[in-house]
Amino acid sequence: HTVLSLLTMFWLARSLNINRLAAFFAGSAFAFSSYRVQHMYGHLSLTTTEWIPLYLLVLIKLFKKDIDREPISATKQSVILGILFAVTMYSHPYYAIQLVVASVIFVVVWYTERRRIPGHKTIATLVIAGLIAGLLIFPVFYPMKQHSGDYSSAVSKNEKYIRGFSADLMSYVVPSPYHPVWGSIIKEKMFGENGIVGGPNEGALNLTVTLFLLGSVAFVRQRKMGYWKVLILVGLFLSLGPQVVINGNQTGISLPYL
Repeated sequence: HTVLSLLTMFWLARSLNINRLAAFFAGSAFAFSSYRVQHMYGHLSLTTTEWIPLYLLVLIKLFKKDIDREPISATKQSVILGILFAVTMYSHPYYAIQLVVASVIFVVVWYTERRRIPGHKTIATLVIAGLIAGLLIFPVFYPMKQHSGDYSSAVSKNEKYIRGFSADLMSYVVPSPYHPVWGSIIKEKMFGENGIVGGPNEGALNLTVTLFLLGSVAFVRQRKMGYWKVLILVGLFLSLGPQVVINGNQTGISLPYL
């Protein structure tokens, strides 16, 4: 999964006209992120991230086509998009939900920047992708939903449980508790019982200094990053869960959450 995640992120970056070296760096940063590496110790299904860049690549490629002039080609792309969504759902439902959010944001930003609304052929293409995905996942996930209804409902209403799996703002900036140099100190000082939410497992989300600085520069300087900027901000916002928490301390700032 790590090699495939690197490869598909490399492809996505290259499709955005990024040079090979920078694309390889993007793929490496994605594949070896703190989040992915930490979940190699457990929750292995969460390391199946290779489908996410591939789905986004196909989605962007689909919208770059002239759907009105190339309906057959666009239909093929929409079928592939639906299949990729289904594969992602089978890999882990969390990522499928994230792809729905990412897709909605993409469509809104795409047409907002162009100051027009999607035509009926575009809508039909997206509907086809949705139907393909639905047909592929229905046989397995509908029975699962039927049997897990009460449990899922109880968990979704348990804010304390959800907060334990949400991101602490500090977890994005402090080194990983498994860092070869700072790990033991960080784990003792910041990942204790009253420290960063999620503990040393779910709370290991460090972006690294290099990524943070490069990402910040790109965020400020690159003007043609509308979609990616919105996606980053929405993703960060949703990752915080029902309430903003800083180093284990609840701020009282409530947030909408999925």
